[in-house]
Amino acid sequence: MLLAYAFRHQPQLQAAILGAFAGALLVSAAGFLALADGSLLARLGRSIETDVGDELRTTAGVYGVISAIAFERFDVDHVVLAPKAATRSR
Repeated sequence: MLLAYAFRHQPQLQAAILGAFAGALLVSAAGFLALADGSLLARLGRSIETDVGDELRTTAGVYGVISAIAFERFDVDHVVLAPKAATRSR
């Protein structure tokens, strides 16, 4: 009851609630559109690829990292130059 009275007689409260709702709606719509057209995932992928390259460059024993080598139908994200070959244990 008190909340209804405050809401009815406080135009600033009405404006704040309406503004918060409208802002949340706009942010949600923008996020949905970015996800739907694929631009959000592409930006996220580029950001992660950059972070991985930066992390590889700071790894001990690595001489250098070459990033984003483009070929005709695909690209290689990172080539790591190191004195020893990487091995995978099973």
